[in-house]
Amino acid sequence: MVIDIRHLKEINNPLIESYLSHGIRNNELVENRQQIVLPYADVQSLEWYFDGIRIGYSDWTYSSPVKLKWSFEINADLITLFINLKGEVRFINESDNGFYLGSSQHNLFYASPGQKDEGLLVQEDARNTMFMVQFPKDMFVQLIQDSSLPLMRFREQIWNGNSAALSFENRWLDLRMRNVINSILHCKYEGGIKKIFFLSKVLELLVLQADLFEPEETPKNNFIKTAYDRERIQFAMEYLHGHLTNPPGLQELSRIAGLNEYKLKRGFKEVFGNTVFGYIAEARLQLAMEDLRETNKTISQVSADLGYSSVNHFSTAFKKKFGMAPSRVTGRFPF
Repeated sequence: MVIDIRHLKEINNPLIESYLSHGIRNNELVENRQQIVLPYADVQSLEWYFDGIRIGYSDWTYSSPVKLKWSFEINADLITLFINLKGEVRFINESDNGFYLGSSQHNLFYASPGQKDEGLLVQEDARNTMFMVQFPKDMFVQLIQDSSLPLMRFREQIWNGNSAALSFENRWLDLRMRNVINSILHCKYEGGIKKIFFLSKVLELLVLQADLFEPEETPKNNFIKTAYDRERIQFAMEYLHGHLTNPPGLQELSRIAGLNEYKLKRGFKEVFGNTVFGYIAEARLQLAMEDLRETNKTISQVSADLGYSSVNHFSTAFKKKFGMAPSRVTGRFPF
């Protein structure tokens, strides 16, 4: 069943309508949080506006299988960094045949003002989860001056007023970008410091995304040849993220992902540039850094929560990764 949500007042709030119509250039940070209950889904929506930038996050949890159709009139001149965390997003544009993002894929888009932006959300495991950052075109052009070759090509297209994507091929969300998103969604700062933090993080996201699109200029390995195998490798990564404190062994992970061990090991290294165990270690340490910065947990609590055998083992791994002891981050003793 397809449900048209284009005219639901709960979804089309005045802030987003104003932003898409003419942009919002407020100096202060404006925050909009919504919990929306619909007959077929519960929706968590978070938005932040500052200096012409919009950060948006929405998480749809469905009670029945539906597809959602949306449509917006966009008259502001905006660049959209779109990250699809869960489910499928299908864009339908007037000027071309549209665009598709699968789960954990991202890209950068520009639609010239006056075009209708519409599309379809297709749930996966009863979820659709999306994250985006939108920049005014003039600000974005200034930000990416003399940057990477893919961004320079993108800049040329948008400078001439042409609707464009950074690449016809989406990229997979990596650990670095996922951690930045988490730090934005769980930010504990307030006021002006929060605005500075958000600005630093959206710029970091833009840099990381540009870095992930850089390899398209060089030959790729071709061990993973099918979309199914790539999707299974991506599923394995997402499963690991949900089980960092007690991750499965290779044999169990290969069974869960539906791939043999050899293909899992080779494919994981090809897609994510790291081994399965290397990825787990990296993800745990990044999560530890977030916990130490943004919670009141002690070092020993963080170490235990992430499954380290001892505080000393955790501290050694942390210092090797970040070049500092955990106590430097917290300013506290381990216990």
